[in-house]
Amino acid sequence: MLDFFLNQTYTFWIALYGGMLSTLVLVLNVKKMRRDQGKISLTGMIGRQALDSQGRGVVSSLIEKGKHCLSFNITNVGRRPLRACGLAAKEKFFGTSRLVIICTNLPKTLQESEDVIEVFYNFDFIKNEPWSIYVFDSLGNNHKMKRKHLKILYKNYKALQISE
Repeated sequence: MLDFFLNQTYTFWIALYGGMLSTLVLVLNVKKMRRDQGKISLTGMIGRQALDSQGRGVVSSLIEKGKHCLSFNITNVGRRPLRACGLAAKEKFFGTSRLVIICTNLPKTLQESEDVIEVFYNFDFIKNEPWSIYVFDSLGNNHKMKRKHLKILYKNYKALQISE
């Protein structure tokens, strides 16, 4: 086996080096491409709405005045612009049925680290505790809210129902 490598010409070693180098470049480019894709982060909270100094609605869980509302923060955390088309909820783990939630600020193209806030005064679509809430984009990808955040949202909703 060792004789095979010792008896090779320079062209063999150059070809071997070129093959290894091109494989390494391919792996690095695939890794870079996966990292550069657009990615959306979705968070939600129940709070009360108040007005800031410019008269825009601001949602805060610490404000005691105002009407209860459900707020979703949709943020592009990727490195590419991405068009968020809508917000939807999937009722069950299995199956294809979904509930599309009508939004006032979507669809919108989100640049890098740009966000949009959707505020709802109607809690009907989280009453039945859907399996997942997600944002779908123009490429057909679904960006789900993390299960941990979803459970906190349901817990806060139940606490709101008890207090009212």
